[in-house]
Amino acid sequence: MTPIEMLAGCQFVALRYEGPHVECTGITAVTKQELRVFNGRGGVVITPWSGRMTSAKSALEKGLVTDTGLTYSVAPNPDRPVDIRVLMAQPAGSAPMLYLSAVGYFDGVESPYDTPNLNRDALFFGLAVKSLVQGRVGPRTWVWSADWQTVPALLLLRQQHLTAITLHNTFDADLRDVLWQFSELRYSGFRQRTALQVALENSNVVTTVNRGYAYGLRHEVFHTRVMADHLQHGAERIVGIDNANFVDPTPQQLELAELIEKNSAAGIKRLDDMQQSAVAALPVALAAKVKGKVLCVAMGRRSSQKLHEVVADGVRDALRQNPKLPLFVFFATMHSDATSPARLERIKELCAEFPEHVAWSDGRVPYFAQLMSAGSYNLLCSLWEPHGGAFESTIVPVARAVDGLAEQVVPLVRAGRAGEMADLWHAANAPPSGLTFREEAPDNYISDLRELLEKSPMPRNATARRMAESLSATLRQAVEIRLNQPEQYARMVLGSLRQQSLRSWLINLGGMLSLIEAARSTWRR
Repeated sequence: MTPIEMLAGCQFVALRYEGPHVECTGITAVTKQELRVFNGRGGVVITPWSGRMTSAKSALEKGLVTDTGLTYSVAPNPDRPVDIRVLMAQPAGSAPMLYLSAVGYFDGVESPYDTPNLNRDALFFGLAVKSLVQGRVGPRTWVWSADWQTVPALLLLRQQHLTAITLHNTFDADLRDVLWQFSELRYSGFRQRTALQVALENSNVVTTVNRGYAYGLRHEVFHTRVMADHLQHGAERIVGIDNANFVDPTPQQLELAELIEKNSAAGIKRLDDMQQSAVAALPVALAAKVKGKVLCVAMGRRSSQKLHEVVADGVRDALRQNPKLPLFVFFATMHSDATSPARLERIKELCAEFPEHVAWSDGRVPYFAQLMSAGSYNLLCSLWEPHGGAFESTIVPVARAVDGLAEQVVPLVRAGRAGEMADLWHAANAPPSGLTFREEAPDNYISDLRELLEKSPMPRNATARRMAESLSATLRQAVEIRLNQPEQYARMVLGSLRQQSLRSWLINLGGMLSLIEAARSTWRR
């Protein structure tokens, strides 16, 4: 089927700025799941082609992405047409993905966002999408954008189509500096508003990836006073629809849940056997260091959001208080942006101080799945977290009680600010699925949070110190539970697996479709 035929028969066009072959953040993981669920349900995904990226080059070489032969031109200004080539990927069991390639645009190397021309490219992507879609899809086809980079396309198509945007984050952009290069957008709302402000004002439906994040955007001072203060006027429009799992539990793991529930002692024995087997599958040198210790994994991109430096300081505090603490932490992190190297140095400093208790990697590791299966705890110390990869395999989250993490993780122990957040989201008798912590706010909380967002490596201000101290106490508690309270640990594993088994990306899509149909009933073109 050609791209034109695909567009003619689609029910909705999903616009994403990264994907399986131009990989970057957790949005890539979300997009992979969306492609699977959209298959057979009328969804076509359109994404810029960042051809300089290693993952993109590899996909072309392997034939995972092919040239469709379709080309067309877009003119940002009448005297400067730009040729666009349409590439396509459609693995088995996946909805089609159309990539738009243009010489001189979408030139990110580390990621689709790794370019000084991102603002210009986002506006160009808008024109390219409009030219490809307009007149080729039916009048009931709706446009589903994601994050600020796809807002220009949404704005250009809103007169002809119902539009929706899902916020995976509130990173935003002021596009006024490049508007002069685009005659069709020169006098648009971007002259007075940021991209996301325009989206909130012009989308028929606005959602985000987790109910807890939707709540946080309106109530957490980090959002209301620091990162999303400029969006508060339209924040009440944002509806939270929970994402599902990035990795589904295996039949073996679901059988484990059944066994824990029916026969606690037998379930604990099988859980120990499974985790020890996964430890044995790690590289020999790493497995030797982990043996006899409680393995924790701190994963993700090294960015201000993930607070890996706070994790490092919390681990240091725990080990200095007890140098013989049977704890091993593996930092499975990767490059994010220009701030990443300084953050990695903080992790390396910790590893040099405690080489028998800490290790690190930089980039994707081939044994990541084994780490998550072998690990007892998943350390999630986020400055903010729309959804996050809290649950995978049998690993139990130790999470800062904020945004989507607070809504997902039911703590075994409720105390302090973390306990208050748990009471907000979870019934008192809800099955526990992890441990949570939350620092008490010092006097300079807002300015401290702004520093943690903007500076690298993060300053060890009062808020950062309190975060690390709170994590340190929770880590020591986590080790005690894993080693000396196996029934309590097994309860959290059971709760985690039960939560995973109840989630579905079909439910996620259904929630979006219901909002779209509700909007359609009042929409007037």
